[in-house]
This record gives sequence, C-alpha cells and structure tokens, in this order.
Amino acid sequence: MIALSVITLSFTSCSDDDSSTLENENQEQNENENPAGYAMTVKINGVLHNMQSIFGGNHASSSIYTAYPDEDYIFLQGSWVDSPFAKEIDIFISRDDLQPGTYYVNQATYETATHIDLIDNTNSINETTVSGQITITEVDTSAKTVKGTFEFDTADYPQGEENPTVNYHLTEGTFSYEYDVE
Repeated sequence: MIALSVITLSFTSCSDDDSSTLENENQEQNENENPAGYAMTVKINGVLHNMQSIFGGNHASSSIYTAYPDEDYIFLQGSWVDSPFAKEIDIFISRDDLQPGTYYVNQATYETATHIDLIDNTNSINETTVSGQITITEVDTSAKTVKGTFEFDTADYPQGEENPTVNYHLTEGTFSYEYDVE
C-alpha cells in the first residue's frame, strides 16, 4: 500500500513538472513574440507605462478619425493598464508604410502620413506631437502582425510655435499588434 502511494505520488509529481515546464515554454515563446507582454510600452518623462488595446489584448482598433480611414491606415491604440482611459497613445500607420523602416513624425505629418499622438484625458489641454519617429521592425502579412519601436515629444497645442515647450518626452516605446482582426 505504501509502495502504491509512493508510485502514485511520483507520477503526480512528474505530471505537474511536465505541465509546468510546458507552461513555462509557452510563456517564454509568448514573451519572445512580445517581450514586454503588453501591446505597447513606453517611458514618459522617464516613468515606464504598460498599455493594451482599449479593448484589451493587442488587436488594432477601427479608426474613428476621417483623416485616417481603415482602408488607408492601421490604427494602434494603447491605453494605460494601471489607469485605463487616463492617457493613451495612438499610432496611425499608413498601409503604404507597412514594411520595416523608420518614419519621422512632427506637426506636418498629422492627418497626412504615418503619425503618433499622446492623448491626455486628465486635462483639457491638447497635446501635439512636435517631433519623433516610429520604427517598424517586423511585419508579417500572413499573420497580420506589426511590431516596432517609437519615441516622440509633445507640447501643449503649439500651433505655429517655432520652439514649443515640451511637456512629455516619450522614449523606449514598443508595440506589437495584430491588425485586420475580424
């Protein structure tokens, strides 16, 4: 009876170890696909923020902006995990730019090309992207995934100002999204 208990315990322990190992391998594989485990990450003025799509996960959103129609742009929207809807980052990738490369952004790219914005819903001041870049590092058109990095600076709606005061300095940004998800 004791021998049977020991054998049963051994099989149970091995079984747990195998599922645990498989679970760890799956987690490592998912982390390699998106190292941070979030759809988007960024440091804002030196503080790290993790983001997901506003609907959770890493699916691209449908655009509500007429200047960025879905047939011409992929809309990647990231909302803070720790305080949803307080702030978000919106990346608009022109389908013509859906390939590895670096795309520079500034006030002139708004509503005309691949662009990125910070939306700060904690105040009534509009933030404007003054300068930055989006680098697409990987596109898989079969799996419909896009990954990359970004950095940019924003100022309080500096229409026409030559040297606006930067409020937010966004660095070390990453994104990993699925697009055209049905």
